[in-house]
Amino acid sequence: MEGDYERVVNTRAVLLLDTNVMYQAYYLYTAGSWYTSVSIEGPWAVTAFLPADLNAALEAALKTGQVDPALPRQPITTPPVVFLATTPTELLESTGVANLESVPGTDLLYVSNSSNAIFYYLDDTNYYVLISGRWFKCPTLYGPWTYVAKGQLPADFAKIPPSSEKSNVLLSVPGTPQAQEAAIAATIPQTATIHREKATLTVAYIGGPSFVAIPGTSLFYASNTATPVIMVNSKLYYACQGGVWFVANNSYGPWAVATTVPAIIYSIPPSCPIYYTTYVYVYGFTPNVVMSVTLPVTWVWFTPRVAPSFMAPVTIMRRSLSARRT
Repeated sequence: MEGDYERVVNTRAVLLLDTNVMYQAYYLYTAGSWYTSVSIEGPWAVTAFLPADLNAALEAALKTGQVDPALPRQPITTPPVVFLATTPTELLESTGVANLESVPGTDLLYVSNSSNAIFYYLDDTNYYVLISGRWFKCPTLYGPWTYVAKGQLPADFAKIPPSSEKSNVLLSVPGTPQAQEAAIAATIPQTATIHREKATLTVAYIGGPSFVAIPGTSLFYASNTATPVIMVNSKLYYACQGGVWFVANNSYGPWAVATTVPAIIYSIPPSCPIYYTTYVYVYGFTPNVVMSVTLPVTWVWFTPRVAPSFMAPVTIMRRSLSARRT
């Protein structure tokens, strides 16, 4: 493999491996700082002692358009701590040590210095957190968290006052008026009118397009992009984004708004990670616009295919950069 650096390509992070036997280590560029570690698992430490050609490797990585340096919006004085996860992961954050405040009329406390919905229930001494509409609990804030099955959420959650700072969780508390209204809203199909000349799509792959067969069909889907891309054949590709179908004769595009969708796409089985696209239909078009409808999804559970930062496995495939030592 040409060059002294390899880039881990199944993550959006700028993660490089120096393969020179004298300097062999991992380097991570994020939030305006360089980190290094001898192991992919860490620990990661900020370093100012860099190989002379590391910035050249950074430039080569950035030119691919496949990485995100995660530059801060405002200057930071203390570099953030780096955590590694190779499975889909949710990061719970607080400003300092978790500060618990009471929820009036309940035996619940909530973490007031966190944007996450984290609660502590005094009666069973468990923490509860709401993530993507699902509740999880744990005796500590540090995991492991376990899923709270239907009907097992403490009744006090339904007593959270609408005036509470965390009242938005009532949408996900069974039996509350807010949850009932959300359930009704979820049954209403969402329609859209798309202007054919204005709608655009750009698909970003991690590395080159990698297609995986969809069982029970002759279709393939791209496994290394956050955009659901379906290969019907080598000269026909469909992608779905924001309730709009696009079509192209190449996996890179250019993409145009689709006026029809092959019936075979709607045979994608529920076990496929992009099954949710089967809820989007084209129901009409004119020379200027396309009309689409997204049907309500009662419940779709799928494993995220490409997660940001370190949430994607990072040791499966690598590609070398053109940077060389001088």
